[in-house]
Amino acid sequence: MTRAKTPGEKLRERLDKSLPAGAEWDERELVVLDELMSTANRRAIIEKHFRAEEAKPEPSASKLTALATELRQCSALIVRLAGSLAPNPDVGADAAPKSRQHQEAVNARWAKARRDQRSHRRAG
Repeated sequence: MTRAKTPGEKLRERLDKSLPAGAEWDERELVVLDELMSTANRRAIIEKHFRAEEAKPEPSASKLTALATELRQCSALIVRLAGSLAPNPDVGADAAPKSRQHQEAVNARWAKARRDQRSHRRAG
């Protein structure tokens, strides 16, 4: 009989699939993956406690609030840690994602600079 995979193991499999062919995780990424797996497993345990409390005839609002807070914190940590991994070798883990607003502002500055440059050539 095969043991069921933990939520952490399932997450690790999904992340491993995101690696390009032939790529491997580096030592720093392996540490992050270990923490991701641990956090995913902890989140599943907390979620079981939340569901059990929620199913009671008179659930404790304070327990539900505390458990919901822990669930949100675990989820946020999972997202943050997963985002720190860079399975695409063209994008470094330290590369900051650019928002649409950021990209539009940069493009507007470059367009203005090109216009100014062209007008200087014509005038000169």
